[in-house]
Amino acid sequence: VTAGAYPIVTQYLSVGISGKYVQSKVTGAKGKKLFTSDFGLHSRPTQRLSLCAGFDNLVNGGEPEAPRTLTAGAALLPFRWLALSGDVFQDLATDPEEDHLGWAAGGQWMPFSQIAFRGGVYEEAVAEEFRERIWTAGFGLLSETGSIDYAMRLTDGDSKTLSHHVTVSVLVF
Repeated sequence: VTAGAYPIVTQYLSVGISGKYVQSKVTGAKGKKLFTSDFGLHSRPTQRLSLCAGFDNLVNGGEPEAPRTLTAGAALLPFRWLALSGDVFQDLATDPEEDHLGWAAGGQWMPFSQIAFRGGVYEEAVAEEFRERIWTAGFGLLSETGSIDYAMRLTDGDSKTLSHHVTVSVLVF
């Protein structure tokens, strides 16, 4: 993933765009490879409240591996060391007659300014018969010039899938 953001109104409103390469591997079938991109807005009306809206998978968004999705979220920062968040998202790539609304909730605890622990739960915006609750956990090592994050997720349904992700971020400007 490659992403960038720009402040439209300094400390109040920012716009961001990303490009990503998706490669899926399905057991017994040929995987898909595709490029897609996301667009988002972030607002910080007060020091303790953060609001966002996003449009995921603008390019090639009709694919099951990268469904076109509209997202809205909020984060509450009651203390410098605690963040609580919630999101709702709508899958726009499937049958509008069906309910494809997903949700997410989570929190982050930062006992020190360079270490963050995260956890959460969400349900994907898929048809009811395929919906699974997914639990997440992770931690990050942060600095003024970048971060290293580790995250894992575990599905709650029949598949019991466990996945791991590592992200390295670097501040360029």
